[in-house]
Amino acid sequence: NDWQTALIPVLNYHKYNNNHVRTVITIHNLAYQGIFDKFAIERLNLGWDIFHMEALEYYDKVNFLKGGIVFSSAVTTVSPTYAKEITCPEYGYGLDGVLRKYSNKLYGILNGIDYDVWNPETDKYIYENYCVFTIQKKSINKKLFLKEVGLKDETKPLYIFIGRFAHQKGIDLIMDSIEEMSKMLANFAILGFGDKEYNNFFKSIEEKYENIFIKVDYNEALSRKMYAAADFLLMPSLFEPCGLNQMIAMRYGTLVIARETGGLKDTVIDISQPNGYGFLFKNPTKEEFLNVLYRAAELYNNKKLFENLQKKVMKIDFSIDSTARKYIKLYESLKYSREVKI
Repeated sequence: NDWQTALIPVLNYHKYNNNHVRTVITIHNLAYQGIFDKFAIERLNLGWDIFHMEALEYYDKVNFLKGGIVFSSAVTTVSPTYAKEITCPEYGYGLDGVLRKYSNKLYGILNGIDYDVWNPETDKYIYENYCVFTIQKKSINKKLFLKEVGLKDETKPLYIFIGRFAHQKGIDLIMDSIEEMSKMLANFAILGFGDKEYNNFFKSIEEKYENIFIKVDYNEALSRKMYAAADFLLMPSLFEPCGLNQMIAMRYGTLVIARETGGLKDTVIDISQPNGYGFLFKNPTKEEFLNVLYRAAELYNNKKLFENLQKKVMKIDFSIDSTARKYIKLYESLKYSREVKI
């Protein structure tokens, strides 16, 4: 996994002459590559013969992840769309050319979640357990959550954000839109922790808006209550290799509002499309972000359609079992060194 293990394919190839061992490297986030000064070659006792553009050399330094990509039998990443994105300069972090060259062994396999761990029917942290057949009990969770955190009026839609406060996660869009959000006929709950500047901003406005609850912290029990209570989850990520929060939210009958990128594009279909069940926006601008919030609020007012969509997303299979079956298929294919359709 990632740059920390990326020298294994390199060592397998150069030290053990492959030895009939196949290797697979999985990239979770291409931004982290393990780049070191070129003399790492000597410290690793690898030999200067692999310090060139077609191997580990990267702008006169050593790039571990590049080596893993070049010398592995296959490269996987955590969603089909992200596998395509990283072959482009915008998302390639300098390795897009390498990934294009080796695209014949690049596979995007969507991540999944453990359905035993994330199950509203058995979750011990939420106020009231429920399933797709008792979706009405979700409203009990909403009512009790609002009461616990001091928000009012359960008839309003409840939007939540759960995650790391980081530029990648699109948190700037929420910051820039907070005044407009405070004027909507809706409630918001924001739970997260991350970069200092973002922590300080949200701490400074914790008590400012009567319809926005903010908690600068990581709290699993509270996050589970939020998934169970919410009508909509916000994921305005600038890029997202896969993302798991959207899968968890849908498991709990919460519709997803996300930017059209990476794994979010693979897991959320906009309501405007046939068989759609969520909300996507393309450009990371304040205007588009607010517009999609308003679109979601409009749908929320159609109670019958909204409940049908809640049931629909709860039935989608985002389980880790589905992911595992695709990895097994890939591993089996590598025994015979053939390409595989995932």
